[in-house]
Amino acid sequence: MTGSFSSFATTHLAEAQSHLSNSYCEHRLAARSGAAIGFAHNCTSFGGQVFNTLTYGTEVEVTAEGFDGFYMLEMPIRGGVEVEIGRQQVASERGRALCLSPGRQLRSRWRAETYQLMLQISREAVAEAFERRAHRPMGEGIIFDPVVDLTKAHGRALSRAMRELAALAARAEGCNAPGLQLRVDEVVDLLVSNLPYFEGRSLVPERLFATPTHVRHAMMILRRELAHPVSIAELAQRLGVSERALYEGFERYYQTPPYEILTRLRMEAARPLVREGTEPLSRIAERVGMPHQGRFSAQYKNSFGVLPRADRRAARCTS
Repeated sequence: MTGSFSSFATTHLAEAQSHLSNSYCEHRLAARSGAAIGFAHNCTSFGGQVFNTLTYGTEVEVTAEGFDGFYMLEMPIRGGVEVEIGRQQVASERGRALCLSPGRQLRSRWRAETYQLMLQISREAVAEAFERRAHRPMGEGIIFDPVVDLTKAHGRALSRAMRELAALAARAEGCNAPGLQLRVDEVVDLLVSNLPYFEGRSLVPERLFATPTHVRHAMMILRRELAHPVSIAELAQRLGVSERALYEGFERYYQTPPYEILTRLRMEAARPLVREGTEPLSRIAERVGMPHQGRFSAQYKNSFGVLPRADRRAARCTS
C-alpha cells in the first residue's frame, strides 16, 4: 500500500485557514483577539483514509462547511474541543473522543494548547464495516452519537489503535506501512460495533452490538407503550432489575437515559401524524403520551426546530 505524507506549520491564521480549506472542506478560523497561533498539521494519506495530528497552539474558533464526504474521529492527547453540531453541543477531553459524522455544519472551539490525533474515514469504509456487521446495506448513511468514552473497553481499544496509528505515521516509511490499514480497519469496526447511531431522520439511537436483555426489553416496552405514562421505577420493576441497573444500561449502551429515549420515541411517533394528518394537535399529543399541549409543542420544536403547527403548514405547502 502506498500513500503520501505532508507537514505544514504557520503562525499566520489566514495561512492555516487556507491550508485546511484546500485539504478538507471550507474552514473559517477566528483566534482569540491578539493571540498568535502555533498551527502545526501532519497528514498521512493512504487507502482513502487520512490520519492527522493537529494543533492551533492558542484558543481558536473553527467553522467547517461542506463536511459531507467523510467521518472524523478526534482524540485529544492534551486539551479539548467544544463542538456544536446543529442544536447539539458536545466536548472532547482526555478520556473522551468525538466521532463526527458527515452532512452537517460544525462549529468548534479549540482550547489553548490542544493537540489531537484525528482519523478521517471514508463513507465507503464505514459502509463496508456496517454491512459486514449488520448483514444489510447502510442505505443513506448513519450518524454516530458523537461522544466516545475512552474509559470503556471499546474506548480503550480505540485509544490504543489510534496511538499505534500515530506511531506508524511518525516513521519515515509510515505512509507505506501495511499496519496502517490494519489499525484503521480495527478503528472502524470498533466504531460501528459499539457506538449508538441514527439512521435517516430518526431521533432514536440504534446499536449493532448486542445489548443486555433488560435494556433490549425496556426499549420494546417503551416503543409499545409510549402513549401511557411509564415511570422508570415501574419499568425497572417489570423487568426485574433495579432503577440504577436500568439507568446504567441505557447510559452505557445508548449514552442516553431511558426517559430521554422515551421522549424521542414520542416525538418520532408524533411527527408523521402532525405532518401527514388532519387530527387536532391536542389529540396527537395525547396519543403519544404528552397530553400537556404546551410541553408537547416545546419538545417538538426542540426535536425538529419547528413548532408542530408550522411543520404541518410546511408539509401541506410541499405536498
